[in-house]
Amino acid sequence: MCIMRFLSIIFLCFLFQYHILSAQNADYNAIEKECRYTLNKIEKGDFFLNEYRINANRFALDATSNPNHFQNFEKYYYTLDKREGKNNNPILKIIIVRKEKEKINYYYEYIFNNESGLIFYSEQKQSETSLVAQDKIKIYFQSETALKWFKNEVEIKDKTEQPQNKINKILKDTKKMKNKFLNDIEKLSKM
Repeated sequence: MCIMRFLSIIFLCFLFQYHILSAQNADYNAIEKECRYTLNKIEKGDFFLNEYRINANRFALDATSNPNHFQNFEKYYYTLDKREGKNNNPILKIIIVRKEKEKINYYYEYIFNNESGLIFYSEQKQSETSLVAQDKIKIYFQSETALKWFKNEVEIKDKTEQPQNKINKILKDTKKMKNKFLNDIEKLSKM
C-alpha cells in the first residue's frame, strides 16, 4: 500500500512538472510567433519610426589621442491604438539599439506585446574584424519574468546561471527607453 501511494505521488509530481513545461513551451511559442509577426511588419514598413542618432558621421572624440570612434543609434517602432476610447495612443512594438565603440558593435533588441510589455530581448557584440557575433543572449519574458534564456543559441535551464542583476538591468533600461519614447511622443503631440 505504501509503495502504491509513493508511486502515485511520484506520478502526480511528474504530471504537474509536465504541465508546467507544456505551459511554458506554449508561452514561448506564442512569443516567438509575436516576434516574427512584429519583425515582418517592420520589414513591410507598417510601423511608425522615431530614430535617434548620436555621432552619425563617426567622428572620434579626440582624433589625436583616441582615434577610435563612437556611434549610438536608437530606433523606436510603434503603431497607434485604434481601439475605441484609446485616442490613437502609441503602442511601442520594438526598440533597436546599435552602439559602436572602440571597434566593437553592440546590438540590442527589445520587442513588446500590444500592451507595451517586454516579451523578448536580445543582445550581441561583434568586433569590426570578426565576421561572427560573439556573446549572443536571447531572453523571452512573460510579465517581467524570464521565461527562457539562451546564450549563444544554447538554452540556459539552470536558473542560478541566469543572473537576476542582468534581468533587472534589462528591465530598468527598458523602462528608461519607454519613458524617453513616451515623453518625446507627448512633446510632438503638443507642437
